[in-house]
Amino acid sequence: MIPDPAVLRERLTGEGLSPGAADEAVRRLLRAAVLCGSGTDDGTVDEGPPRAGFFVPGRIELLGKHTDYAGGRSLVTALEAGISAVVVDHAEPVVEFVDTDTGARASFPHDREPDPDGGFLYPAIYLSRIRADLATLGVELEGGALVAWSSSLPQAAGMSSSSALLVTLHLALATRYRWAESPRYREHLLDREALAGYLAAVEAGRPFGALAGGEACRGVGSDGGSQDHTAILCARPGAVARYAFRPARYEGVVPMPEGWTFALASSGVSAPKAGSARDRYNRLAAQPEAIMDLWRSAAVSVHGPDAGFDHLGSVLEAGPGALIRLGQVLRESRHLRFPPEVLLNRAAQFADETGLHVPMAARALEAGELEAFGRSVRASHRAAVEALANDTPETEALTFEALAMGAVAASPFGAGFGGSVWALVREESSAEFLDRWRQRYLDAFSDRTDATFLRSRAGPPALRVF
Repeated sequence: MIPDPAVLRERLTGEGLSPGAADEAVRRLLRAAVLCGSGTDDGTVDEGPPRAGFFVPGRIELLGKHTDYAGGRSLVTALEAGISAVVVDHAEPVVEFVDTDTGARASFPHDREPDPDGGFLYPAIYLSRIRADLATLGVELEGGALVAWSSSLPQAAGMSSSSALLVTLHLALATRYRWAESPRYREHLLDREALAGYLAAVEAGRPFGALAGGEACRGVGSDGGSQDHTAILCARPGAVARYAFRPARYEGVVPMPEGWTFALASSGVSAPKAGSARDRYNRLAAQPEAIMDLWRSAAVSVHGPDAGFDHLGSVLEAGPGALIRLGQVLRESRHLRFPPEVLLNRAAQFADETGLHVPMAARALEAGELEAFGRSVRASHRAAVEALANDTPETEALTFEALAMGAVAASPFGAGFGGSVWALVREESSAEFLDRWRQRYLDAFSDRTDATFLRSRAGPPALRVF
């Protein structure tokens, strides 16, 4: 029996959602329950088979622009917008997915390989990969399952709607099939950081330790890291978390300053990593690997060319001498794909973002020095404009207007080439700020009528609601 809506609301507010966000999540949970045959339109829920419900948030990347896949650092928090999902038993030996917002539905029989080209790309990619890894995890798909969801996240907007869906699907099926009871599952996916790494590997089409995926190791074609998945699974309510990556390592938490909240704007410029923005995103992701190829070929380490240097972040951790030598290597070397000045700028952006802007911003936020925090954010943004070139006129305008209107800090976030902007504003005036921000943006970009504006506290990570 699905709990009473009041019980669900209390559970969500107890985990850190604001009352308004909890009401929205409950409404969507009940919608998912109704449309998968487990509830009624008046808000009551019928008796039925075993089921579970989840809330899985999107995320805000405060700082850490294109750093995670290269072993860098980020400051992240969870949104109060997210995916509400229900999983129930299915009478047939299938896994069925229902997007209750669009009415789209797809059914994947256990005896047939999922076809990612047949629609429902992310669910098909996920199901294909998890089926390939079942034996290694020591688990099974025994019996049918139906997963239905409803999302308040803007799609392809930089708020991690796709990664949130992957997390949702895994939590739902892992609960339905009781995978955590398997010692081998617990061995490979010991904690939430490990699960985030695995789901990032699923999305990118990479092996994850012994979970190699075989021919199903296809992914969606984007060469990303695990920042999004880590933020979604490991965020701290009411706080900003600092993580390092490859592998994900928790480095600390900074409570949000009292009386401040996030205003968010989705520009209306769609930038799906599995679609139109993929090639440009992958070009940025390839640059740190190109840097490391040149570094290794120069055999710069006194211990051998590869010793201790798995990624660009490990070079940064080796100290100033390694960075100086890296600069020399990049100036003197030639790469078939990227000219030296591009790689030099990219290495500088990564080093500044990981080694300066993220730690300095974290210290300033923790000390309540919001002007200093804003300076770090602006420096990060300027470096990204120069080295990444992944902003658009829309996200630049949103950032400029937010600062002009009094936001203490503002920045584009996500993969870029569209997407969203966050602004840190006074909670008491956030509704008025959001209205003025929207109006100024639409005055300048009247064709972006699908832009979305919302407020969000630093929310909780993905959680099982019942």
